[in-house]
Amino acid sequence: MLVGPTGGGKSQVIRDLSEEMTSLKKKRAEKFDNLVYKLNLISIPYGDLYETYDAATNGWKNEVLMLMMREWVRDESTQKHWIICDGPVDAYWIET
Repeated sequence: MLVGPTGGGKSQVIRDLSEEMTSLKKKRAEKFDNLVYKLNLISIPYGDLYETYDAATNGWKNEVLMLMMREWVRDESTQKHWIICDGPVDAYWIET
């Protein structure tokens, strides 16, 4: 988790890490890409973010993060999938 003030360089640290990981993989002659998905959690209602239980159907409803993760586990490429949760730190979504 990167936490810091606006303009403090958090996004640049993520870009640098991604580029360095790619550089290291190229030195090993492996194909490697990072897929970065940036989400502003404040803009997504809590109920639309995680998997939720639907008592009417007695089943689970897949939401944004679960749908992304289900897609990624089927991906057999060497790509790394990164979720960047950008925006103000909110104690409620950190605890959940």
